[in-house]
Amino acid sequence: MPRRSDEDRMKHLQQRRAQLNAQLVILEARTRQTEKKRLDRRKILLGTLLEADLPDRADLRAYLADRLPTFLTRPEDKKLFADLLPSDGSDQPQSPTGDAT
Repeated sequence: MPRRSDEDRMKHLQQRRAQLNAQLVILEARTRQTEKKRLDRRKILLGTLLEADLPDRADLRAYLADRLPTFLTRPEDKKLFADLLPSDGSDQPQSPTGDAT
């Protein structure tokens, strides 16, 4: 088998490097996607736990009423949690029906 020229070897190695770089990009994207799914699932489960405990935990409602106003920045998000936010500057969070609890 004749030996390849240095130029041919260089072209071959550059092609191989390009293939490996493409595979690496795909693998990195897959890893990021898997981690995002894992974190999203964790957030959903934690939120579900909090939602389940809210009716029976006045301390949890008070904590959320204290923390949410500074944590939430978007008006859409504040509307989503209106039942847990103090209304009109009061310290009492609103119940889902709008009555103070």
